[in-house]
Amino acid sequence: MDQTIHVRVVVIDDDEALCRRLQGWLAAQRYEVETFTELAAGWKHLAGAGAEIVLLDLRWPDVAVEALVERTLGGGEGGRYVIGMAAFPEPQDEAAASEAGVAEVLRKPITESGLTAATERALRALGIAAHTAERFNAWIGQRLRAVREARELTQRDVAEEVGITPARLSQIERGMTATSTWTLARLAHALGVSLRDLFD
Repeated sequence: MDQTIHVRVVVIDDDEALCRRLQGWLAAQRYEVETFTELAAGWKHLAGAGAEIVLLDLRWPDVAVEALVERTLGGGEGGRYVIGMAAFPEPQDEAAASEAGVAEVLRKPITESGLTAATERALRALGIAAHTAERFNAWIGQRLRAVREARELTQRDVAEEVGITPARLSQIERGMTATSTWTLARLAHALGVSLRDLFD
């Protein structure tokens, strides 16, 4: 059974080495990745196959930032999150990119941790809490632990009310195991929150 929500990422940058590095990092996190070192080829791919996330170099000869972003967004169609990339971006360029629809700008050199944080923000903006089962389990566990600690409850308090062992709750909170919807509903009840609030 496939445990991944397929998220397509397109990287458009004329630096081939950077494209290879970003592709490696993203593929390791189980994104579907295509890279392009030519702007026209990247746009052609987006027009045909599309993508949920685009990593776009903001500096191209003879192309204004506004036009660059507008074309990359596909004429305003929804559901595409554009992350700009630039070395030493000028404040006015960042402002123009933001106004045109870029969600954020990553400064070069790009680190793996910076890329991961940016793509996770993109997923949340797209309404995807996590795109793999492992990340989803970790996210649910973090949410449960945060709510439990905010209510100053111990793992034993919550586990006893739900009818599971503290060790099982500990595994759930650390994202080491999945939990059924029914157990999750009982955990939410024991914590005094609705499932909607838990997921928000």
